[in-house]
Amino acid sequence: MLNNSGSSSANRSTQFRPYRLNHKSKKILDLINILGRSYSEESIAYEDLFIKNTDSFKCLAQVSVSRSSILRHPLYPFPIIQNPGLERAIDYKEPEPVFDGTGCENYLRLCKFHNVPVLRRVLKSLGTNELNLKYFGLKEKQVLGIMDTLKQNKYVEYVDLQDNWLSANSVKYVSEMLKFNFTIKKLALQECRIKPEGAEILSGGLINSPSLVELDLSFNSLGDEGMTLLEMGLRENLTIKILNLSHNELGEDSGMVLSRIFLKQNILKELDLSWNNFNTYSKGNMALFKALSNCTELRAFNLAWNTISDTSLARSITTYLRTAKNLECFDISNNRLIRESLHNMINGLKRCKELRVLKIGNNLIEPDQTLNFLTLFNYLPMLTELSLENISVNKDFLPIWMELKEQGKKIEIGTVLNNYVIHGPDKKRLLFNRAKYLAMKAKSKKSQVDFGHFILQLPENDIEPTEFEKLITNFKMKKVDVNLITAIMNEFPAPKNMVSCKTMKESYMAYFPNTDTKYKNKTPVQLAPPPREN
Repeated sequence: MLNNSGSSSANRSTQFRPYRLNHKSKKILDLINILGRSYSEESIAYEDLFIKNTDSFKCLAQVSVSRSSILRHPLYPFPIIQNPGLERAIDYKEPEPVFDGTGCENYLRLCKFHNVPVLRRVLKSLGTNELNLKYFGLKEKQVLGIMDTLKQNKYVEYVDLQDNWLSANSVKYVSEMLKFNFTIKKLALQECRIKPEGAEILSGGLINSPSLVELDLSFNSLGDEGMTLLEMGLRENLTIKILNLSHNELGEDSGMVLSRIFLKQNILKELDLSWNNFNTYSKGNMALFKALSNCTELRAFNLAWNTISDTSLARSITTYLRTAKNLECFDISNNRLIRESLHNMINGLKRCKELRVLKIGNNLIEPDQTLNFLTLFNYLPMLTELSLENISVNKDFLPIWMELKEQGKKIEIGTVLNNYVIHGPDKKRLLFNRAKYLAMKAKSKKSQVDFGHFILQLPENDIEPTEFEKLITNFKMKKVDVNLITAIMNEFPAPKNMVSCKTMKESYMAYFPNTDTKYKNKTPVQLAPPPREN
């Protein structure tokens, strides 16, 4: 029984052992297969992710992190970044945008930001040397965008804002632009109506302007107040050489301000003070013309339309002219200068050896005084143009005037007094017409004679007056009276109290070229034979 039982148990163990081994081995094999399959899948996925490593595809599986570093921090799946750059991000400052030298990109950006229309003229001109915005009626935001663009522009040299009626803020933008721009040489603010308020703002920009050479402030209603506020800017500026202050209602107070400016700097080359009120004999005006002597580089000076009439003030101008050795153009037209002032001024102008253009018309110049201005051409070899607009001259002015014009001089005058010659009737024509009429006055056609036929039949030689009378008698012109015959003979005299028949023929044919010439070759009229003596 035992054996049987033992054998049975042994058999049972031998039967079940392979099963157990097979089961374990199967599990091991399954595990190996699973690991192999997962490994291959991971490798395939890794390779696939590696292929998709682009800017548009991001996956955390691409981060190369070792297993040990992950297990080291079980609460954090990823390691802590040592320097995330927070300090740098907090202190970050946006860099200034870099634009091209013209500033077109900046202008477009500013127009979009301020919601103002883009001006095509501005875009086209930013790459040239001139920005012409005359009569555009610019608004404040438009001026802001343009001036901010010009701060970095390297091409525009001339900015024209004529007749844009700039407000105080607009003038501020222009003033700020002048501080930073190193290219603009000419600025035209004509008819912008900046007034004293704008003059004060503009003064700050003029002080720091590094390149401005020409400034036009005409028609801005500055007045004496505005000129006072502008004094510091003009006095401290060291680049402006051309200054236009016309049509600004400037008076004697402005004259004092300008005198202080000209005493400080003497680089001015052109000055326009026309259409103002520098017309009184005052300290300010006297100081102005005295200070102008310090401007040795002044080439052009305009004092037109100031109603200057005071002889003492004119004497101050003459004193300045005696020192203006480099003056080339002087305009003092449309004032009220009288004879004495003009005489002194001519003497002062004789010292201006470089003078080329003189405009002194529309003053109280008398006709006999105009010849004195022509004498300036003898003292000033460079003088080429003299304007005596609306000034009357005498006839004796004309020969010298014509001679100077032939030399290439340009002289403008008004009317010429007594420039006429009285021409009476042509006496020869009158006598010939009278003789023709009387010769044809006879009632019968047979008695009518053409006086021209008689003239053509005259002899070629000279004859005596008595013979001429007899020839008329023989030609049967009874209506031609003796007085008419005598007058005709007196018009064609010949030596020895003779009558020139040849000259008479030529003169008659010149007046009446259509005379029938068939009588020309006929035998000349003969004198009647003398009566026979019994």
